[in-house]
Amino acid sequence: ADGVFYGREVFSPWLILLQIVMLQSSFYISLATVVFLADELAGVRESVLDQMFEPAHTTFATVPGWITAAAFATASIGPYLAALVLFIRRAKKCLDYTATLYIVHAFICAWYAQAIPRSPAWWTTVVLSAIAVACTAEYLCLRLFELRDIAVADAHAQPAPPSSASSTISTATASAADFAADKV
Repeated sequence: ADGVFYGREVFSPWLILLQIVMLQSSFYISLATVVFLADELAGVRESVLDQMFEPAHTTFATVPGWITAAAFATASIGPYLAALVLFIRRAKKCLDYTATLYIVHAFICAWYAQAIPRSPAWWTTVVLSAIAVACTAEYLCLRLFELRDIAVADAHAQPAPPSSASSTISTATASAADFAADKV
C-alpha cells in the first residue's frame, strides 16, 4: 500500500540522484566523524581528509592505517547501513546503491590522490565493506519491509456476494452474447 513493492514505483531520475547524493553525504559525514573520534582516542595526528581519501593511509602495517580501515568499516556498517535501509527500503536496490557509493568513492580517492588506488589494504577494506553492507542491507530490507504476512481468508467463510461492478460486467457480457445469437 505504501509503494515499496516492485512495479508500484514511478521511475524518477531526480529521486535516484537525490538518494545517491544523500547516501554519499551520510557516508562521508559518518566516516569523517568516526575517523576524527578514533584519531582523538588513539592520539593520531593525521589529516582526516587524507585518511578518508588517500588510499595509502589505509594499511594494516601501522596503527593509523588500522584506525582508518576500522573507521571505514564502522562507518559503512553503522550510519550508512541505517540510512540505506531506511531511505531505500528495497532489497533489490541495496546492491545498486552500495556499488554506486563505493565506485564514486574510488573515483574521488583516485582524484584526490592523483593515482588509481593500489593499496591492497584499501581494496580489501572497500570490497569487504561493500559485501557486508549490501548483504546486511538486503537482509534488513527483506525482514523489515518486504516479507510481510499475506492475509488469507478462512476456508469455511461464506463467499462475498459479487459487487455491483462485476454484476454489471456479467450482465453486459450476457447482453452482448444474446445480441450475437440474434444476428445468427
